Amino acid sequence: MYADKVIGAKCVTMFESDNGEELDSPEYDEYNAMLFENLETHELFEANYKNLPQELYCNGERIL
Repeated sequence: MYADKVIGAKCVTMFESDNGEELDSPEYDEYNAMLFENLETHELFEANYKNLPQELYCNGERIL
């Protein structure tokens, strides 16, 4: 969604999610996710291990 872009965003919440497969499916995957709000457009977007940003800053300090 924001590939090759730098945006300002705030973390709205963190939660556990899954890929929608049945629990007994070998394809089932559960993971932690973070919901962010784009400060310019107010769009919400999810970040998880499948779509992590290349860089992530918190209060001006790089944390990823």
